[in-house]
Amino acid sequence: MEDMLTFIAGSVPLTPEDENAIREIFTPVHLEKGEHFIHADDPPGKMGFLVQGLLRVYFRVGKREVTYMFLTENSLLASLRTTSLQADKEDEGEKNDAMQALEPCTILVTDQARFTELANRSKNFERFVSFRLAYRFSEMAERVRSFCIQRASERYERLLKQQPELIQRVPQYYIASYLGITPESLSRLRKNLI
Repeated sequence: MEDMLTFIAGSVPLTPEDENAIREIFTPVHLEKGEHFIHADDPPGKMGFLVQGLLRVYFRVGKREVTYMFLTENSLLASLRTTSLQADKEDEGEKNDAMQALEPCTILVTDQARFTELANRSKNFERFVSFRLAYRFSEMAERVRSFCIQRASERYERLLKQQPELIQRVPQYYIASYLGITPESLSRLRKNLI
């Protein structure tokens, strides 16, 4: 819990009341490698903060899994359906994106109702959430832009530069999926860079 409070306090000031309110709504949960924080068929509403570990976010296209994001320490966690304006509407055909642990994880878990209530009560927490959402939006916009204008080799080189630790922490077939290529194409890219 203290890790999260320290991380938040690095962005916005927290009063003792803010800290107590944050402590009240989050519960620590441990996931082993391979376990899911969110399954595709879970109802929306589960949220969290990744204290330790690494998650991949993916969706299914037929039988194929497409990894589109890796979440590392100090990440807010929520399905896109939870954060969307449509989250409270039932849509049987709509599935969550899934979040799976790629290594043992410690997550502070809450639900959308308590999270929203805290953001409404604490302007400092609300500012922190706004900062993190803006950061995530910027990340996603840059990722979409990279798929529009960069070749796979350029996306891989960018990953090596910006998040080199992921190369050591993430299995290569998930990296290939993240880059939008096959594992064989990733092997060729890696061989050409050596």
